[in-house]
Amino acid sequence: AVAASLTRYRDAIQPTADDHEILLQRAKSFDDNAFLSGNAMAVRSLLELGFLLGEPRYVDAAERALRAGMTEAGRWPSAHATLMRALLEYTTPPERVVLRCDDDADAAPWRALATERLSPRARCYIMPRAEQVTPALSAHHHAVGDAVVTAYVYRGTQCSAAANSLAEFAHVLRA
Repeated sequence: AVAASLTRYRDAIQPTADDHEILLQRAKSFDDNAFLSGNAMAVRSLLELGFLLGEPRYVDAAERALRAGMTEAGRWPSAHATLMRALLEYTTPPERVVLRCDDDADAAPWRALATERLSPRARCYIMPRAEQVTPALSAHHHAVGDAVVTAYVYRGTQCSAAANSLAEFAHVLRA
């Protein structure tokens, strides 16, 4: 669905698709008002998916949108907080931890270790072992063997090998 949207939305971030009725102007607002900027949130979502799936098309689309909004954001950064956050996530991606397990109680010590060792911006995702969330996501983060928890750590687009014990996970986090 995301890949199809990238095709329909010419420059990846615009409020209407190419096949929409003809408009006098296609607004591309990146500033936050009473609500967060939808375009800036789309940039953040594209980055998250791109880094998590290792999908450069999504990261490239987010970069193009960032470039489109940066002139205005450079003049009024405080009015573009969501876009500035997206810029931070693009230039310095937070670490991401993916835990494959069936019970939140099993994941608790793993999350605690990640919280202790990683930056406050790190993100932790928990996915059931057997469930295939999406083919792309499950292909990157599959449960291994009989391990109760399988962990993966991302730094940017680089993914660690699977860790099946807390000791292995601690070693991956130190790397």
